[in-house]
Amino acid sequence: IELLRKHLGIKDWIVLGHSCGGLNASKYAVSYPASVSALILVETIGLNLGSFKYLDDNINYRLLPSDIELVEYWTDSTIMARYGNRASIEYVKAVNPAYFFDRKKSFELSQTLSPDDWNTEVNKLIFDDYVKQKIDLTEPSRQFLKPVLIISGRQSFLGESIPLNLSTVYPDSKMVVVERCGHYVWIEQPTIFYKEINDFISGLK
Repeated sequence: IELLRKHLGIKDWIVLGHSCGGLNASKYAVSYPASVSALILVETIGLNLGSFKYLDDNINYRLLPSDIELVEYWTDSTIMARYGNRASIEYVKAVNPAYFFDRKKSFELSQTLSPDDWNTEVNKLIFDDYVKQKIDLTEPSRQFLKPVLIISGRQSFLGESIPLNLSTVYPDSKMVVVERCGHYVWIEQPTIFYKEINDFISGLK
């Protein structure tokens, strides 16, 4: 990210991270604070990997038996070996309903996904690296003094403890909880999502 900023000739910029990308954005912000004018964390997994202890339970709790049947099928080692990246994207489609307050919106998103959209190797490399580091950005993030906007969905499988913790760690932070909303805030509540971001950015000027 820092190499890209330098290549583009940008003095500093607002960095937004969603889900696991929120951890990446936080890592970048504490590593290069002078390069980040503000941080936007949308439905992020937090500042460490602690949330992974309960994510599977939270996701499975929101799935129907038919969804779980598809998950089990597409994560079977034989099926994964046979279909490769297609198995990965079909798995994503199967768990998608757990990511939404409105299941119908998950079906709409699933229709747009194809195997070419998904690169599981990149995710695995990043995750394995964080595990190796035993990453925990809690204390370093307390030293990040720039404005931080934290957006979460009320009905997200991530729960409310993560955004609440983020709001206590970052000294200059604002937390927004969006009602009737899961993990993909901009899909389920786009008007609220973009207004909060626009208001946040406008307040920086």
